Amino acid sequence: MADQNQNVAAGSNQGVASGADQLEKDALYIHPSENCSLVLSSSPLDGTNFLAWSRAVYVSLGTKMKIGFIDGTFPRPVIGSHNFEQWRRVDLMVTSWIWNSISKDLVEAFMYVASSRESVA
Repeated sequence: MADQNQNVAAGSNQGVASGADQLEKDALYIHPSENCSLVLSSSPLDGTNFLAWSRAVYVSLGTKMKIGFIDGTFPRPVIGSHNFEQWRRVDLMVTSWIWNSISKDLVEAFMYVASSRESVA
């Protein structure tokens, strides 16, 4: 009976990704309710509220496991690598969320950044 329980317990870990692999999968996941029109901060960046705005963006991205896209802990993979296209798709989504959280008067200054990280740097 004990051997049977050990086998079940040992088998339950099969197929579970390592911690780093799981974090990468979570960061590259976009929930069906997340789309390009999502807004990260209820108060758009207007040039006078950067500290409050950046905190709201940080918290919002943290709940979505996307902080690594703006703080550099989940850098762009090598072009052609197995997850580059997925990373780029998520980074573009994060960039659109950031743009949606910037006032209309300022957003044009951010339109030609190369990544979401550059949007908040």
